[in-house]
Amino acid sequence: MSDLLAAYAECRKGHLYSRAPFQVFCHTLLDRTRAPSGQHVLNTGRYVPYDLSGRPESWREIKDQLLGEEIERVREYVPNVTEKTVLGKAVMTPLDIEAHDRMFYRGDIMGLGHVLSQEGHLRPHPSISDYRTPIRNLYLTGACTHPGGTISGAPGRNCALTVLGDLGLRVSP
Repeated sequence: MSDLLAAYAECRKGHLYSRAPFQVFCHTLLDRTRAPSGQHVLNTGRYVPYDLSGRPESWREIKDQLLGEEIERVREYVPNVTEKTVLGKAVMTPLDIEAHDRMFYRGDIMGLGHVLSQEGHLRPHPSISDYRTPIRNLYLTGACTHPGGTISGAPGRNCALTVLGDLGLRVSP
């Protein structure tokens, strides 16, 4: 918890926190078609400020350093991630993410800023957090809805269940 609080405080100031909590995904454990047999694709991510030290362009200066630090952090938990076992690597900074797709404004892949007032059942706003909009039969889904943007498909599933419920149809769990 102390690392989480420190990381959040530093992010608000536009700084990185080296021990910031991060996520590690190994999608090839579920979808083996993403890598050759016996190999895996590993993704990591963490929340970082767009305006790094007040200068978004400084991401370009530290990009390679950041990649090395992330790999070292992964090795703390997955020791066999070594120079010998890693066949390729890439890093995407908030600038890269925004340049790749302008929809991801300021590098935000989740569709909205992650602040407590827009999390969980409040996402994207309490008045439309149940996937229904004020317009009859118009529903909302995607990264901006609960539980947020990932590759889980959960926002779409949740919205579909809401639509089916509104149509009087029930789906077995």
